[in-house]
Amino acid sequence: MSDQIRLREWSRFVFHDPEKLIRRFNELERFVADSLISDSEKALRTNELKTIRETRQAALFALGLREWARNASVEIAATEDSDYDAVFKSRDDDRLIYTPIQLKEVVPERWNKTASIDSILNKLVALQSSRDLVVGIHHTRATYDEKLEFSVPKDLNLAGLFVFGSVSNDLSQWMIAGDFAKDTYSVVEYSVPTK
Repeated sequence: MSDQIRLREWSRFVFHDPEKLIRRFNELERFVADSLISDSEKALRTNELKTIRETRQAALFALGLREWARNASVEIAATEDSDYDAVFKSRDDDRLIYTPIQLKEVVPERWNKTASIDSILNKLVALQSSRDLVVGIHHTRATYDEKLEFSVPKDLNLAGLFVFGSVSNDLSQWMIAGDFAKDTYSVVEYSVPTK
C-alpha cells in the first residue's frame, strides 16, 4: 500500500487520549475484579479479549512515549491490521505524524515461563520488519534492571524499538526505555493513573 493511501486511511481513524483510555480500563478492572468470570478473562488473556488487551497496552505505551519524547500530543487508534496493532498520532509543530505500532509482550510467567525479549526480537528479524514500524515490548515480569538485558539483532529493520513496564507493585509507576533501534537509548519513568 502506498504511503499516501495509508496516510489517508489513518487520518480517518478515531484517535483517543491514552490517559482517558487507561482510566476507563481501570474502571473495567474494578468492575470485573469480584465477578465470577475466569482469571484468564479478568487478565484479558482470551482470543475474544485480545483487542482490548492490546488497546490497553497501546495506551500504556503511548503514555510512556509522551514522556520519553516530551510530546504530550500522542494519541492512539487501535486497529487490526496484519502489520500493526495501533497507530499513534502526534504533532510536531504544525505537522501531523502517524506512526504504525506493533505491540509485543513478555507475558507473566504463569502464562508462559520461557517468554523473553530476545525471543521476541528473533521473531521480528524473521518477519523482515518494516522500516516505518515502531515496536513496543510490554515487559510484565522483570525487575527494573532486567528489562534492559537483551541483545538487539543487527539486522532488525525498525523505525523504533522500546521496552515499557511497571516498576511499582501498585502499577502506578512505569518505565520506558528506547530507542533501541538507534545507537543509544534512554530510560524515562512515568506515572499511570490508577483510578
